Amino acid sequence: MNSVVSLAGVMLALGMSTAMADDAASGDPYLWLEEVEGEKPLDWVRERNAAAQKEIEAAPGFAALRDDLRGILDSTAKIPYVQKIGEHYYNLWKDAEHERGLWRRTTMDDYRKADPARGNRAGHRCVGQSRRRQLGVGRCGLSGA
Repeated sequence: MNSVVSLAGVMLALGMSTAMADDAASGDPYLWLEEVEGEKPLDWVRERNAAAQKEIEAAPGFAALRDDLRGILDSTAKIPYVQKIGEHYYNLWKDAEHERGLWRRTTMDDYRKADPARGNRAGHRCVGQSRRRQLGVGRCGLSGA
Protein backbone atom coordinates (compact mmCIF):
# COMPACT_ATOMS: atom_id res chain seq x y z
CA MET A 1 0.00 0.00 0.00
CA ASN A 2 2.87 2.40 0.78
CA SER A 3 4.28 1.95 -2.73
CA VAL A 4 0.93 2.85 -4.32
CA VAL A 5 0.58 5.94 -2.12
CA SER A 6 4.15 7.05 -2.82
CA LEU A 7 3.72 6.44 -6.58
CA ALA A 8 0.60 8.63 -6.58
CA GLY A 9 2.49 11.29 -4.62
CA VAL A 10 5.40 11.26 -7.09
CA MET A 11 2.99 11.52 -10.04
CA LEU A 12 1.27 14.51 -8.44
CA ALA A 13 4.64 16.13 -7.64
CA LEU A 14 5.66 15.75 -11.29
CA GLY A 15 2.50 17.57 -12.36
CA MET A 16 0.57 14.55 -13.59
CA SER A 17 -3.21 14.67 -13.35
CA THR A 18 -5.19 13.36 -10.44
CA ALA A 19 -6.90 10.97 -12.87
CA MET A 20 -3.53 9.47 -13.82
CA ALA A 21 -2.61 9.16 -10.15
CA ASP A 22 -5.97 7.51 -9.43
CA ASP A 23 -5.36 5.16 -12.38
CA ALA A 24 -2.06 4.05 -10.90
CA ALA A 25 -3.55 3.71 -7.44
CA SER A 26 -6.68 1.83 -8.51
CA GLY A 27 -5.05 -0.53 -10.99
CA ASP A 28 -7.96 0.13 -13.40
CA PRO A 29 -6.52 -0.25 -16.91
CA TYR A 30 -9.49 1.62 -18.45
CA LEU A 31 -9.52 4.68 -16.23
CA TRP A 32 -7.93 6.66 -19.08
CA LEU A 33 -11.26 6.42 -20.92
CA GLU A 34 -12.74 8.88 -18.44
CA GLU A 35 -10.85 11.68 -20.20
CA VAL A 36 -13.89 12.11 -22.45
CA GLU A 37 -12.41 14.85 -24.64
CA GLY A 38 -8.94 13.34 -25.01
CA GLU A 39 -7.72 12.21 -28.43
CA LYS A 40 -6.75 8.71 -27.28
CA PRO A 41 -10.17 7.88 -25.75
CA LEU A 42 -11.98 9.45 -28.73
CA ASP A 43 -9.91 7.38 -31.18
CA TRP A 44 -10.72 4.26 -29.15
CA VAL A 45 -14.45 5.10 -29.29
CA ARG A 46 -14.31 5.80 -33.04
CA GLU A 47 -12.70 2.40 -33.65
CA ARG A 48 -15.36 0.63 -31.57
CA ASN A 49 -18.16 2.58 -33.28
CA ALA A 50 -16.85 1.69 -36.76
CA ALA A 51 -16.62 -2.01 -35.86
CA ALA A 52 -20.10 -2.02 -34.30
CA GLN A 53 -21.63 -0.15 -37.24
CA LYS A 54 -20.10 -2.62 -39.70
CA GLU A 55 -21.48 -5.58 -37.73
CA ILE A 56 -24.94 -4.06 -37.27
CA GLU A 57 -25.28 -3.08 -40.93
CA ALA A 58 -24.27 -6.62 -41.99
CA ALA A 59 -27.06 -8.21 -39.91
CA PRO A 60 -29.88 -9.80 -41.93
CA GLY A 61 -32.87 -7.47 -42.18
CA PHE A 62 -30.96 -4.37 -41.06
CA ALA A 63 -31.66 -2.31 -44.19
CA ALA A 64 -35.38 -3.11 -44.14
CA LEU A 65 -35.65 -2.32 -40.43
CA ARG A 66 -33.72 0.94 -40.88
CA ASP A 67 -35.98 1.99 -43.73
CA ASP A 68 -39.14 1.08 -41.76
CA LEU A 69 -38.00 3.05 -38.73
CA ARG A 70 -37.01 6.04 -40.88
CA GLY A 71 -40.45 5.95 -42.48
CA ILE A 72 -42.12 5.98 -39.06
CA LEU A 73 -39.94 8.80 -37.75
CA ASP A 74 -40.41 10.90 -40.88
CA SER A 75 -44.15 10.26 -41.15
CA THR A 76 -46.46 13.25 -41.08
CA ALA A 77 -49.20 11.02 -39.64
CA LYS A 78 -48.31 11.81 -36.03
CA ILE A 79 -50.28 13.14 -33.11
CA PRO A 80 -48.33 16.15 -31.88
CA TYR A 81 -47.62 16.33 -28.16
CA VAL A 82 -48.55 19.85 -27.09
CA GLN A 83 -48.03 22.09 -24.08
CA LYS A 84 -50.52 24.83 -23.19
CA ILE A 85 -49.07 28.24 -22.44
CA GLY A 86 -51.66 30.97 -22.04
CA GLU A 87 -54.30 30.68 -24.75
CA HIS A 88 -52.06 28.78 -27.17
CA TYR A 89 -50.71 25.25 -27.56
CA TYR A 90 -47.08 24.68 -28.53
CA ASN A 91 -45.17 21.67 -29.78
CA LEU A 92 -41.79 20.76 -31.22
CA TRP A 93 -42.49 19.09 -34.58
CA LYS A 94 -39.89 16.78 -36.13
CA ASP A 95 -40.13 15.20 -39.57
CA ALA A 96 -38.01 14.65 -42.70
CA GLU A 97 -38.08 18.35 -43.53
CA HIS A 98 -37.38 19.48 -39.94
CA GLU A 99 -34.96 16.88 -38.54
CA ARG A 100 -33.96 19.03 -35.57
CA GLY A 101 -37.43 20.30 -34.90
CA LEU A 102 -39.68 23.27 -35.50
CA TRP A 103 -41.52 25.12 -32.71
CA ARG A 104 -45.19 25.48 -33.60
CA ARG A 105 -48.10 27.32 -32.00
CA THR A 106 -51.86 26.90 -32.44
CA THR A 107 -55.16 27.45 -30.65
CA MET A 108 -57.39 24.64 -29.38
CA ASP A 109 -59.97 25.40 -32.07
CA ASP A 110 -57.35 25.07 -34.82
CA TYR A 111 -55.80 22.00 -33.14
CA ARG A 112 -59.14 20.17 -33.43
CA LYS A 113 -59.28 20.73 -37.22
CA ALA A 114 -58.05 18.12 -39.70
CA ASP A 115 -55.51 20.64 -41.04
CA PRO A 116 -54.77 23.11 -38.23
CA ALA A 117 -53.32 26.54 -38.94
CA ARG A 118 -50.03 26.79 -37.07
CA GLY A 119 -47.59 29.61 -36.69
CA ASN A 120 -44.00 28.42 -36.51
CA ARG A 121 -42.50 31.59 -35.05
CA ALA A 122 -45.30 33.60 -33.46
CA GLY A 123 -45.45 33.75 -29.68
CA HIS A 124 -41.82 32.95 -28.91
CA ARG A 125 -38.57 34.83 -28.75
CA CYS A 126 -35.30 33.12 -29.53
CA VAL A 127 -31.80 34.20 -28.58
CA GLY A 128 -28.58 33.32 -30.35
CA GLN A 129 -29.68 33.56 -33.98
CA SER A 130 -26.69 31.74 -35.51
CA ARG A 131 -27.01 28.90 -32.98
CA ARG A 132 -30.79 28.79 -33.49
CA ARG A 133 -30.30 28.35 -37.23
CA GLN A 134 -27.71 25.63 -36.65
CA LEU A 135 -29.89 23.64 -34.24
CA GLY A 136 -33.22 24.42 -35.85
CA VAL A 137 -34.75 25.81 -32.66
CA GLY A 138 -32.10 27.19 -30.31
CA ARG A 139 -33.01 28.39 -26.85
CA CYS A 140 -36.51 29.82 -26.88
CA GLY A 141 -38.58 31.52 -24.24
CA LEU A 142 -42.24 30.84 -24.94
CA SER A 143 -44.85 33.40 -23.96
CA GLY A 144 -48.61 33.20 -23.76
CA ALA A 145 -48.99 35.96 -26.37
